[in-house]
Amino acid sequence: MVEELKPLPPWQHKQPSLTMVIITFKGEDLLADNKGDIWLYLAVGVGGYILYKKGILDALLNQLKLPIPPSTSIPSTPSSPVPQSPPVSSPPGSPSVPSIPFPSTGPADKFGVKKIYPDGPGSNWTMPDDPTARDDTRSNPELTGSPVRWGGKNPDGSWRMNGPQSVRWAIAQDNGFKQSQMSCCTDIVKPRGYMQDAKDWKDIEMTAYYRVIKCGSGSANGSCHIEHVMRGQRSTTSSTPNGPGGCGIGCSDNYHCNAYPAEGRLKFEKNLFHTSGYSNDISGTQKQGAIRKFDNNTWIGLKSVVYNLPNGSVKLEWYVDEAANNTWVKKHEFTDSGQWTPRGSTGNCHHVNGNPITWGGPLCAFRNDNITTMDIKWATIRSITAPGGAAQASQATIFDDYITMSDVRAYQASRVSY
Repeated sequence: MVEELKPLPPWQHKQPSLTMVIITFKGEDLLADNKGDIWLYLAVGVGGYILYKKGILDALLNQLKLPIPPSTSIPSTPSSPVPQSPPVSSPPGSPSVPSIPFPSTGPADKFGVKKIYPDGPGSNWTMPDDPTARDDTRSNPELTGSPVRWGGKNPDGSWRMNGPQSVRWAIAQDNGFKQSQMSCCTDIVKPRGYMQDAKDWKDIEMTAYYRVIKCGSGSANGSCHIEHVMRGQRSTTSSTPNGPGGCGIGCSDNYHCNAYPAEGRLKFEKNLFHTSGYSNDISGTQKQGAIRKFDNNTWIGLKSVVYNLPNGSVKLEWYVDEAANNTWVKKHEFTDSGQWTPRGSTGNCHHVNGNPITWGGPLCAFRNDNITTMDIKWATIRSITAPGGAAQASQATIFDDYITMSDVRAYQASRVSY
């Protein structure tokens, strides 16, 4: 019973905006919040307990090689705390996609979408219920010159993104985008591991479900395609000095993971300086016919991953849920070991040949080019613990999503039965 747990010392909680309720689900007491997350407890020391988000606890116990409590099999989004849209019919010929999040069958995000890698230190972002809200300072249109032309919310909870040419939905790290504080000099950012601050997007997993209604006929920036832009910052053509070191603001320092709906092609790109610093299309960076074509009004899940390897290289991975049923398969991968050289000048960024981008940056972006009409849902960006990376064993890492029982009592949690 939740009420019987003994509290730990009253550390300052990190979830001040949550409203907590005690849920009796099939005879078992759990704790839920107004965002739909289930919290489960882990004993620490004698008579002490901390409550973790379900996904955080699962990942922690897996890394510590401890048994996961049976209660973690409870779906992470119960039917009451967060109302969901009623089911709607998919368009003709479209694979069935539930209008409510997937049931959780393992480590998963808020929407029930399976995670490839466990959570790690750094920033995290989840697509809000209303991505057009002007109080969302992490994804406002001023971050990019080609903002999203939102067409409104669909009955199934997805959102319409209108083209026809370029769309850039930039997402800032947890501390926001502070251009004047950001260095663009490789010799500064590489040793410290970030451009703006330690919350920069670095080792991350970037996910979204897409339904391409219609491709456009244009060819600027390439044929009809979707991109996940990872690490780095704004893509702007400028050598204007910026921040510590005075290197040009055009030093983008990002990786692009591209998917082409009308071709089934997957591709990786690297941009060291916009635009002459894009890397050459060398062998292994793209894969023809890697996935099914999806320019036909059908849902598909795309998940890109970037992380550093111990030898100083950078690994890029593409995972695809082709049937939109939460079944993820790795479809393409590439390792940047410095052999991926630019096709032209890298400006005054202090790059060395085709050096890998091993540092984080304050912006990621969901981008598309030459798509006339498209829907998107369940978009997330998560910081991850990469294969061979340090386990989440430090207080700064594993306590990012925790509350203590003293916090719960401060919330004056109420009881709800199911």
